[in-house]
Amino acid sequence: MNFVKICLAVLAGFVLGATFYRPQTVKATNGINVKSVKEGYNGYILGSQVVGFACTQDTCYIATQ
Repeated sequence: MNFVKICLAVLAGFVLGATFYRPQTVKATNGINVKSVKEGYNGYILGSQVVGFACTQDTCYIATQ
């Protein structure tokens, strides 16, 4: 009986994890370049116009055109 409960708990955990897991992705349309930078980046991006930026818990991104 305990084995069945453990299997059901593992299955429920797997289903909940698969349902709520959202991997972090970066997408850009044609003509937009996305560059991964460290938080606090102060450097120049020559020849580009910054059109946006975003940060996740791990990485920051700059979108240029």
